[in-house]
Amino acid sequence: MSKYLEIRNDIRDRLKDVEGIGVVHGYSRYTTNMSQYIKAFLDKTSSRINGWEISRKRVPESLGTAFFREHHFILRGFLGLNDADATDELFQVKIDDVCDLYRQAQPPQGATWLYRPIPDSGESCVQVPVIDERLFGAVLCHYCEINLVVTERINPTLL
Repeated sequence: MSKYLEIRNDIRDRLKDVEGIGVVHGYSRYTTNMSQYIKAFLDKTSSRINGWEISRKRVPESLGTAFFREHHFILRGFLGLNDADATDELFQVKIDDVCDLYRQAQPPQGATWLYRPIPDSGESCVQVPVIDERLFGAVLCHYCEINLVVTERINPTLL
């Protein structure tokens, strides 16, 4: 299995364990049919849009004491907006829960990667640059983007 899939699967599986997280997709979902797209994020337990998708957006490499590959993931979250249910509060708390999860995450035993940027910039491995409301089809939703950096140590065979 590629390291990308190994890392992405760990991110996905951890996210699925967050209470009330909803539907989690390990990749960006696309379709030309909006009702199918909405259905892909419909949480059957709450009957509202409540879902996340994970995608990798860039993979820079560097050389220090070893080769390092930084996997830059974006976790996009959606939650159907309902003022009567105070969904803004629910969504804000969920964002904090997700950030707390990865900030404290230890990789599986034997993994060659960590949930942190390298070189150590002093920043956390999680950043939330976007929190707002967006139309999801015709449904107004809370939306966020959580940037997550995972650094992999690569030991290539040198010629």
